[in-house]
Amino acid sequence: MEVAKLAWLAGIVDGEGCITMFYHREKNGKGKYCPTVSIVNNDVTIINEAIKITRGLGANFHVQERRQTNPKWNNGFALITRNMDYIKVTLEAILPYLIGKRDKAGLLLEYVNKRITSGKHTPYDPLAEDYLKAIKQMGRQSPECSTTKCQMPDVVNSHVVIG
Repeated sequence: MEVAKLAWLAGIVDGEGCITMFYHREKNGKGKYCPTVSIVNNDVTIINEAIKITRGLGANFHVQERRQTNPKWNNGFALITRNMDYIKVTLEAILPYLIGKRDKAGLLLEYVNKRITSGKHTPYDPLAEDYLKAIKQMGRQSPECSTTKCQMPDVVNSHVVIG
């Protein structure tokens, strides 16, 4: 796979994607931990390119159309996978190019690798809850930084000359 395509996909995941894990209780009462990677966008060209790249990696994400109830909003699309093999191959390929979600991706990949190694259908390790909490915490803004008080780094506020 071309580096440019993997870097592009990483940029889309950084900006329009979600790398997470959640706990779900099924109708039979059993609970399970669900690692998830998704991309949501309303540009079908972007979605189709992401599909081509993930399929080229051997990952088959589920595609959902998201219809908006407000006529002023565009319909969107979501690429989603909870398949650990697909998450593994995708995150391993794009991890070197992720910026904002690199740590979260690394932690989810660590969890997925442990589950695959131990057997996907074995009972959950007690550490699964720790992974869940850590991954969810990574997506939260620090308590001392509110949108009205938080100062952006100087690099963002000043002109940056590259080259």
